[in-house]
Amino acid sequence: MTIKDELIRAEKEWQAAMKTSDQVALERLLHDEALITHERGEVLTKAQEIARYQSGPRIEVLIASAQIYRVFGDTGIVSLKISMVGKFAGEPFKGTYRYTHVWQQEEQTWQLIASAFVALK
Repeated sequence: MTIKDELIRAEKEWQAAMKTSDQVALERLLHDEALITHERGEVLTKAQEIARYQSGPRIEVLIASAQIYRVFGDTGIVSLKISMVGKFAGEPFKGTYRYTHVWQQEEQTWQLIASAFVALK
């Protein structure tokens, strides 16, 4: 398996963890110092992001497309479009977003160190 294949696998694990609100996987995949910037500009820490999934989004459909992967040494950058349908705080939502994820590899393990996304119209 190439380094790029490992990065692709980590990204797919992240998407699955988002969809299922798998807090154990989110804990493993997020770096302790990760920063997540949401569409309205709010910046969350690892603990805050994981807490959102305790009572936050319930994603019923998650479709990733237009995926671009780049590897620079021990750093990976992923740009992708994600379409989602689900509920957040009990309210239905549907949207398409452009995500940029920055991953770092340490000892054969990829962890997300930064994420930012914007809503697409």
